[in-house]
Amino acid sequence: MKRLALAVAALTLVGASLASAQSEEIGPRIGLSINPDQFVVGGQLQFPLNEPRGLAIAPSLELGVGDDITTIQFNGDVLYHFENAGPRWNPYVGAGLGIAFYDFSESDHSDTETGVNLVGGMRFAQRSGSHLFTELRLGVGDVPDAKIIVGWNFPM
Repeated sequence: MKRLALAVAALTLVGASLASAQSEEIGPRIGLSINPDQFVVGGQLQFPLNEPRGLAIAPSLELGVGDDITTIQFNGDVLYHFENAGPRWNPYVGAGLGIAFYDFSESDHSDTETGVNLVGGMRFAQRSGSHLFTELRLGVGDVPDAKIIVGWNFPM
């Protein structure tokens, strides 16, 4: 499992080095997950790729609390941003690998699991150059089944 986590981290760093330096973003995220039912808080980066246009690598780290479990999840997502559908907003879709570390409070048991995230969302450009976003994440495998997330990305 440690090798898988190192491979994901290496791929994310390689992808980030291929990214355009002009529009990299960083920001907080907050939301709710289902199965386990948790409050989730974290942060993410976004590294747009030069070619093909619209693609971005978006790693994130989240802490989930509730349902007698503490969850730490790393997500390595690839997102595709559609052209602006409106003057200041655009939809996006994506998928990626999720690695979740579970700590069960009712026992001295912890576990590490992997799965795939399917992502769909909407981004809203702000006059400051930042972006508000909302997204739905569906988990396939041993990661949370679904998450509703909102966040705010700022240019780096």
